[in-house]
Amino acid sequence: MISYMGGKKFHSKYILPFFPDSFDGYCEPFSGAFWTFLQSDMIKTPIIYNDINPHMSNLFRCASENPIKLKDNLKLYEPQSKILFEKFRDEIFDRGFDSIIETSDFEIASKFAYIQTQTFAGNTLGKKTKISILDKTKYRSKYEQLIDKLEKPKFIHKIQQITNVENLDFEECIRKYDSENMMFYIDPPYFKCEDYYTMAKTDIHIRLSKTINTMKGKVILSYYDFDNLKEWYPENKFRRFRYNINCQNGNRLKLHSSKREELLIANY
Repeated sequence: MISYMGGKKFHSKYILPFFPDSFDGYCEPFSGAFWTFLQSDMIKTPIIYNDINPHMSNLFRCASENPIKLKDNLKLYEPQSKILFEKFRDEIFDRGFDSIIETSDFEIASKFAYIQTQTFAGNTLGKKTKISILDKTKYRSKYEQLIDKLEKPKFIHKIQQITNVENLDFEECIRKYDSENMMFYIDPPYFKCEDYYTMAKTDIHIRLSKTINTMKGKVILSYYDFDNLKEWYPENKFRRFRYNINCQNGNRLKLHSSKREELLIANY
């Protein structure tokens, strides 16, 4: 729906063919921009969106519950305004990313979308983040593109397939929805590559591996290859698939080449 750090918009065409033929519900414990689901043709229930960022969860909750109301709220603000951008940025970061948004807050969702869609590569992880000003004669901002999407019946139908929006720790989300009929696509911040996330810490990745090793549902996990994986995900229990991708931006801080190999790890 929008740009977000680590998003899989350009990866989905490689990932989706590896999904199993048969499953009922679908869940992403690290949903982010939810590109893998949004670019799929799956019709399943339930569809679970989860992200630890309360602002992303609130945005998707608003979009799935009432996309027309969200679109109308977005239209209240003029795109590409440095004054509005800095005002909303400061307001969002003053709230903090540990804040709790208990019910759908369309005003906060609109302000967050405003800053999230008008920065380079969807990077709003610092209060010094600046607006990316475009040549209006050549380009439309991603904020305007989001409004366009929310006016299209096909996109509205897709976003309204989301049945549950959660703002949980990944393990809590998995434990809540794990069952034999569920499919989980798990795309954590990459190990020692995305230092702006606390998820870069080794102990959290170990906790993720222990959780996945005990799951009942079907799992496909995105990573790149590194030494710990054979210990965390034994090759006699997990299958591995690989694909090559062009790097779209600098969100993998330690991987500098224009192309890289991505790894998918599956328990089926």
